[in-house]
Amino acid sequence: IAIIFYAICGMIRLAYFNTLDICNTGEKGYFVGVPITFISILYPVVYVICALLKFKYFNIISSIFFVLVGLSFIYNIKIKKLDDKYKGVISVIGILFIIGMAVLKIFYT
Repeated sequence: IAIIFYAICGMIRLAYFNTLDICNTGEKGYFVGVPITFISILYPVVYVICALLKFKYFNIISSIFFVLVGLSFIYNIKIKKLDDKYKGVISVIGILFIIGMAVLKIFYT
């Protein structure tokens, strides 16, 4: 049920954002609600936390996570878009995170 809620909220957010863009009523340089791509940063972190907990509470944590992220998609909050410099920093952090996870898997499996 949480995944369905998340998917519906994502569709609502995309439809709303597209209508704002078409009508030119949105503020330039800001997102309305959390961007859909935010999940690609946050879900791996949640997955790692669950892995550290030996997936004992994975179903509960992931359900709560998807409901909260779904709500954040449709919540009326302004989030400033990142500059190119910050996009590069986040990309490097992501790459380091992936390398760290690979190293942990090699040494702890």
